[in-house]
Amino acid sequence: MTDFENKNVVIIGNPCAGKTTFYNENKYRFGNHVCFHTDDFMGFGYEQSLYELMRRVVLEVDGGRFVVVEGIAGFRLLRKGLELRCFYPDVVIKINVSLDIQAQRYSKRNLSEIKPGVLAMNKANETVFKTYLGMDNPRNPEIIIIDQN
Repeated sequence: MTDFENKNVVIIGNPCAGKTTFYNENKYRFGNHVCFHTDDFMGFGYEQSLYELMRRVVLEVDGGRFVVVEGIAGFRLLRKGLELRCFYPDVVIKINVSLDIQAQRYSKRNLSEIKPGVLAMNKANETVFKTYLGMDNPRNPEIIIIDQN
């Protein structure tokens, strides 16, 4: 797998895809990266959380530090960062998981069954990612797809 030294990384995937697990299992590979877990920003509200996350990420990158961003909001960060021309990750790791595995993981976390809102989020995330991939990007990142199906 790719060496993450001196690279800005975004780890994305749908709910219960294994994003945090992947980060935790590979933490040693990120060296001195500043890590942002997008769930930590949800207290700012849906829309404002993205802008607060982006503000902090850009501050670190502009300060010469490398970041790893992990979480569902990473989909929106990719698109908005490119739209505003303020954040260009070097590597995007997308973790795919089947609906069956997603449902099993929900159950193991004592969450209720997958609700229609989660299914809609899955679809929206894929739409945002496809939009991002189709945008004019002066610094195309390396895309790593991990299938856990």
